[in-house]
Amino acid sequence: HDFQHIPLGSMVTSLKPKILRWHIPLEKDLIPDEWMQSMDFYLNKYDAIIVSSKRYSETLRNMGYRGYIAEIYPYIDPNQYGKPSESDIEGFSSRYGLKPDDKVILIVARMDPMKGQDRAIKALKIVKKAVPEAKLVLVGNGSFSSSKNGVGLSKGERWARYLANLATELGVSDSVIMTGYVDQKDLEAAYSRAGLVMLPSIIEGFGLAVIEGWLYKKPAIVSNRAGVSDLIVNGVNGIVIDPNDIEGIASSIIKLLKDEKLSQSVGEKGYETSKKCFIESVIDEELRLIEYIVGGK
Repeated sequence: HDFQHIPLGSMVTSLKPKILRWHIPLEKDLIPDEWMQSMDFYLNKYDAIIVSSKRYSETLRNMGYRGYIAEIYPYIDPNQYGKPSESDIEGFSSRYGLKPDDKVILIVARMDPMKGQDRAIKALKIVKKAVPEAKLVLVGNGSFSSSKNGVGLSKGERWARYLANLATELGVSDSVIMTGYVDQKDLEAAYSRAGLVMLPSIIEGFGLAVIEGWLYKKPAIVSNRAGVSDLIVNGVNGIVIDPNDIEGIASSIIKLLKDEKLSQSVGEKGYETSKKCFIESVIDEELRLIEYIVGGK
């Protein structure tokens, strides 16, 4: 699941086949050259590796992996997501100062520079000129790499403070809402209230928040550095953006917020696409992989 576990394949000395699910980003330019020989050794101790993106398959081959590669998407259980009531949505809106006419750009992600929330804030300054009622809602807090020793601010807190300062500097602080952690009920209300969901990450293994947004038939704007972008036919079931192209991000947001018919169509097609990541279909793929690998042994 994570790169720290890779050596486990060499430690299991039985004749049973071994499968690794690689969940995090797999970009060759992110791996130090001095690691490559060790990665080659450890990865080839696995009979199969599951990745979430076609380009990760290509990276594995370029790294010298010789085993079986399965492209299987991460999954969600749609039964764990409910449809909030109007009062729940109104309650969420009231708590975070959203007015009925506000058009919400929603990002659900932990507070981490890799998630690219700063790109959205920079784009918002441009968006506000065309769509004055646009509001950016950032849901999430903390970071897996946050400080645990209590010395200074955690990584997540530092990033949240940076984002708040950036919004102030750009003059859009009144249009940026940071909710921090929300419970499942508020998360469902946030998705329902959104005009679109966005994933502007500069590094992203997959991006299940996009799948969650699609469950609520929301159009998605997705970074080309996220694995989930493989599922997008640009302009049909979502829009793929370069996270470093602030004007391009802003243009995509404006396009969806101003064209209700397009936004609805993109969201509905996104919902149909999300079914590829439902647990029922993905588990079947994993079972077939296990049967294939075990049968080959």
